[in-house]
Amino acid sequence: MEFLQTLEQNGQARLASHLRLCTLTEVHAQTFKLKCTSRVAYETLLDDLHILSEGARAFYQANVFFELSLDKTMSAANEENSLEARFKALAEKSELVRYLIAEFGAELSY
Repeated sequence: MEFLQTLEQNGQARLASHLRLCTLTEVHAQTFKLKCTSRVAYETLLDDLHILSEGARAFYQANVFFELSLDKTMSAANEENSLEARFKALAEKSELVRYLIAEFGAELSY
């Protein structure tokens, strides 16, 4: 938890948020194995793995490695109820939402 707070204090709140969506499943030598339940968190952490590793190296004063995996069962359930999925379903059902999308280019923003 202290590591996440340090990331936030160093301007990496987004990474800390995505890490909170992952579970530490194993620590072996200097490798932390994380399982992510969110595809977005998984992909973001993969993209920014070098930043995450640098932050961990500074915090733990040692080389730390991360192995990330995606929990596909939880990810599929989360994606079913995601904002994107609900927006798409709403656009399919609601004539007003379809009009806003067609006329004004309305899109999901969060």
